[in-house]
Amino acid sequence: MEGTLLGLIIVIILAVVFLVLWVGVLAEAVKGKLSGGSSPAKKETPSYSFKRIDRVQGELSFEHRKLRTYQSGTLVLNEMVDVDFYDDNRTVVITDIALKGKSLFSIGTGSYREKADYAIQVLKEMTYQGGISRDLCVELEHLVLEVDTLNELLKAGTISIQGGDFVCA
Repeated sequence: MEGTLLGLIIVIILAVVFLVLWVGVLAEAVKGKLSGGSSPAKKETPSYSFKRIDRVQGELSFEHRKLRTYQSGTLVLNEMVDVDFYDDNRTVVITDIALKGKSLFSIGTGSYREKADYAIQVLKEMTYQGGISRDLCVELEHLVLEVDTLNELLKAGTISIQGGDFVCA
């Protein structure tokens, strides 16, 4: 009963965070349409910059925002959690989350997002037992939300992947 309640609370928190991010992206899109709609012939070139952090991570700055980007490879968090990414130049997918070499995705079922949520829930349970830090769970939650935002922007055509770099479309 307690595990179900904890799971429900986690799902509600994630839904609220996702909704806030979605409303923020929507508000920026509406604000952009309202502020630049008077002269359709004049199109501004979007200014952006992409900086590679390491082989897997990068940072895309555009429209007064910074977005962490991820590409195929493995990202190690706190020398405890490995996050494997795959990108096909259209989407970025988390293919595995492993704790000390043991896959948490092999236990979960469903989409990568459902497996990621399950992995985060398992890691949160371990924080209560003192196995890992709460900050590591929060970092992983943010990472999953960043991948969701990245995929939304890729799907909408706002950004794209060209030659391994993220660019504004």
